[in-house]
Amino acid sequence: MKPYVWILISAVVVIFATIIGIIIATSGGSSKSSTQKNSDNTLVVWRGIDNDEVFKEAIKEYEEENPELKIKVVKKDLMDYELNSINALLSDDPPDIWSIPSSWIPRHQDKLSSAPTGFLADNPSKAKENLEANKKSIEESF
Repeated sequence: MKPYVWILISAVVVIFATIIGIIIATSGGSSKSSTQKNSDNTLVVWRGIDNDEVFKEAIKEYEEENPELKIKVVKKDLMDYELNSINALLSDDPPDIWSIPSSWIPRHQDKLSSAPTGFLADNPSKAKENLEANKKSIEESF
C-alpha cells in the first residue's frame, strides 16, 4: 500500500477515535456550560489544510450512522492557524476536533490525546473492525 494511502486511512481512523472520545467527554455531567455548548449536537472540526475531499465520505458515513450528530469542518488559513488554534483552545469555545500537521505534535503534545492502543491497524478492514469494536464498547458503558 502506498504511504499516502496509509496516511489518509490513519487520519480518518484518528478522527473517528477523536470523535468517539469527544462524545464520551461531552455526554456525561450536568454542567450548564456543557449543556449549552453542545445543545446543537454539532462537532466542529478545525483544519488548516485544503483537502476536505479526503474526509467527505467518512463524515457522510458517520452522520448517516449517527443522525443525531452533525460534523462541521471549518477550514482555517494556515498562516494564522497555529496562533488562532492556541487562542481558541484557551478560550471557552475551542473546536471539538483540532486537526494539525504532524510536525506540530512535539510542541503541542500537552494538548493532544492519543487513540487507544491497537486502534490503528495495517489495513482498512481491520481499522474499521477496531472502530466498530471501540464504538460498541463505548455504547455498552453507558
